[in-house]
Amino acid sequence: MRGSQRKESSITTTQSPQRAVRVRGAARSSQPRGPALFKGVSARSPEVEIREQPNVSEERSPNKNPARRLKQLAAQIRVCTKCPLCHSRTIAVPGEGDPDAEFMIIGEGPGKDEDKTGHPFVGSAGRYLDHVLEGTGIQRSDFFITNIVKCRPPANRTPKGNEIETCITNYLMEQIELIDPHLVLLLGSVAVKTVLSRKSVEEVRGKVIEWEGRRYLATYHPAARFYREDLGAKIAADFGLLKRELKRIQSR
Repeated sequence: MRGSQRKESSITTTQSPQRAVRVRGAARSSQPRGPALFKGVSARSPEVEIREQPNVSEERSPNKNPARRLKQLAAQIRVCTKCPLCHSRTIAVPGEGDPDAEFMIIGEGPGKDEDKTGHPFVGSAGRYLDHVLEGTGIQRSDFFITNIVKCRPPANRTPKGNEIETCITNYLMEQIELIDPHLVLLLGSVAVKTVLSRKSVEEVRGKVIEWEGRRYLATYHPAARFYREDLGAKIAADFGLLKRELKRIQSR
């Protein structure tokens, strides 16, 4: 793992005069790596411009220990009451994986199984990922897996704009900064619209996307193949591309 090779770098990315995000992570190339400055779009709401929370910057002191800070964030997420989703959840799902993970997976939000267990990507979706990783030498534990929203929306509905905004400004952006992955896999339209500001998965799937200093792959959530037979082949092809990219990165 790259933990022993990590050295501190400091990059400031600015979306507007009111917003600057301090990024601390591994210096991996001559190109600065910063998080995408999200502009979230939910399937049922107009475009949402993310506003910085007044006291968030005070909580984001220089992170010399990403693992410890990720644990702190997870503890905050478990008891979070910043948006209405706290009233319908069973257990909040902060995400989990190696703090020094080279790869990250971001989905839409916890499903029924995740809401019960507090762990991301369990059930059939997790088994599909395990199947894809067979023979790559890469384990599920080599990923950090999380979601746009950390609590399950009622009846599995699409997250609303204010729910997305709350989670990404308070939690997701900092998780990405701390992990600083080589490659991020986005699952589903909410993740694609929020992180890449694109209209649909179809627009970006099947290729590596360079965006705001990071590399992304995007596809439909594996669970979609159970109710949309036409997506099965596309999902398989996209996970095949993921497998090739993982091997390529590991061989460097």
